[in-house]
Amino acid sequence: MRRIALVSLCALTLLLVNPIFAQDKSLPWPTNGWQTSSPEAQGMDSTELAAMLSTIAQQNVPIHSVLVIRNGYLVLEAYRYPYTTDDLHTVYSVTKSVTSALFGMAVDKGLIEGGQQPMLSFFPEYTPANLDDSKKAITLDNLLTMSPGFEWPGGMNEPLLGDMMQTDDWIQYMLDRPVQTEPGKLFVYNSGVSNILAAIVAKVAGEPLLDFAQTNLFQPLGIHSVEWASDPQGRNLGGFGLQLTPRDMAKIGYLYLNNGQWDGQQVVSEGWVNYSTQKHIDARPLSDGYGYQWWTNMNGYYMALGYGGQDIIVYPEKNLVVVFTSALSAPQGSIPETYLRDNILPAIKSDQPLPENPDGAAAVVEAIDILAHPTPEAVPNLPETAAQIPGKTYHFVSNDLGWDSLALTFDADSNVAQLSLNSETPLKIGLDNIAQVNHMTDAKAIFAIGFDNILRVNPVAGAEPMLIKGSWTKDNRFAIQIDLQGTVNSYLLTLTFKDQNIQVSVRNGLSGSSVSLTGTAA
Repeated sequence: MRRIALVSLCALTLLLVNPIFAQDKSLPWPTNGWQTSSPEAQGMDSTELAAMLSTIAQQNVPIHSVLVIRNGYLVLEAYRYPYTTDDLHTVYSVTKSVTSALFGMAVDKGLIEGGQQPMLSFFPEYTPANLDDSKKAITLDNLLTMSPGFEWPGGMNEPLLGDMMQTDDWIQYMLDRPVQTEPGKLFVYNSGVSNILAAIVAKVAGEPLLDFAQTNLFQPLGIHSVEWASDPQGRNLGGFGLQLTPRDMAKIGYLYLNNGQWDGQQVVSEGWVNYSTQKHIDARPLSDGYGYQWWTNMNGYYMALGYGGQDIIVYPEKNLVVVFTSALSAPQGSIPETYLRDNILPAIKSDQPLPENPDGAAAVVEAIDILAHPTPEAVPNLPETAAQIPGKTYHFVSNDLGWDSLALTFDADSNVAQLSLNSETPLKIGLDNIAQVNHMTDAKAIFAIGFDNILRVNPVAGAEPMLIKGSWTKDNRFAIQIDLQGTVNSYLLTLTFKDQNIQVSVRNGLSGSSVSLTGTAA
């Protein structure tokens, strides 16, 4: 069955019989910016939305942003300090759903014939290992539904992903994987499969995937600020690696809410949007189902989901788009859907405007302000050790991080500590390649550390800014939390002082791995 070809045919038929649909300009199109509205004007209760934000603040849930769009209007937009509207956020596996949209565009343009095309027909230059009839039978449809049958253990943890990223050619690694299940029979979450899809789109388009996306998706939607990681061959990744602002994530959702139409232009065919967001395979226990690189839910909404709580939720029946960016742990991954179920959907009271709610509006403003402007905590008296270590420089023996020396000083008046690191080579904070950004281009770095429980933003050349705070956990132990802005990556540095010595532990918050160093004061 040539599913993809049929999708494009259905979309063309719809436009021919209903040309008015493709020219509908009555909706508010956010190409140059979102139009805002009170929740009540769009039939929503401000009080419910304020309660959600208050819960996030009071429970210190690591959600970086929440956006709610109803009827095309931005009715709620909240950011946790220090995030703002202009900050790019690594969206992880939301990249898969964007790749699906670009794949659909390639189908619409006739660059790809149909879902039954064999995967290997697009890679004649490769000689795959473990080649058998099952591998030859893998189709594009199998890739889109994550059911090619590759041996790929571990569920969403994907333990082989790190192995793939250590190789010189990630596509070769995937094509070499043995096939252990009949293609099309079993859903197995696999980011490497999405990278294959991205490589196919770039091949048939004859240009890098990002260039194809800029022309056909990002520019029509007014998305101007984008970063997209590549593999060792320079191919933009399809499974992860995309960075967008939350407002631009919402534009992707709004495009799909409107069946691929954007301000009179059919950016991606309606047939592709509808078909790719339907359930094609069972994905339990992860979700009710999976479409073409989109997650589906039996209640009527579908989602682009990225690790750590990067969510684009589209609910056509409610005319609703919801976006979250976060740094949630794996067990917390369903928290955005919980807020959707417990707060956002109950806030929808009508398809008609409600009476304005001054008290609810004020509660929303207050909750947004609390998230954006956290209150500094009172700093306890510094321990005696804090007065002894300024002026000392601790030197390390040769180590994997490349650290030569460290110095730490405290300024009680400004509630900021200063950490100085020196090296003869570019500095590293961690060793895990999967953490994405470990290397700093400078051999010397000075970090500001808030010890009033307020993160201080530390720009880093060639990498994401570091958000840093610290506290004394014992009289001789100072703990430093480092978050890489716009990601889920974090490090915990523990400095233990004893006489003239220092013991340093660097723990990766994502992988749990750690490195220990020992230094001595000069």
